[in-house]
Amino acid sequence: VVVPLLLFVGGHMQRDIPNAIAHARQQAPHTRFSISAPFGDHASTVECMAAQVRARRAGDRSSVCVVVGRGASELEAQRGFESVLDALRERAPIDEYR
Repeated sequence: VVVPLLLFVGGHMQRDIPNAIAHARQQAPHTRFSISAPFGDHASTVECMAAQVRARRAGDRSSVCVVVGRGASELEAQRGFESVLDALRERAPIDEYR
């Protein structure tokens, strides 16, 4: 089982991991491979992020949260990012997210 330590489907999920599995299949043709989904907007992933936001802003109600992600050229990654950002806003409400 391949567990990508990634948030969204982007280039690594679409190209790099399948290429690595194809190479591994050549080396071990009788081995079954499966890929788990990226972490994405799973509730436990978002809650972990929200806990970090809450901990860092403890008592500072004027905080701004800047959320940074990669894979912006991939439409699916953009959608995933927006979904995580929406969920994060619900779980760790602050005045402004960027």
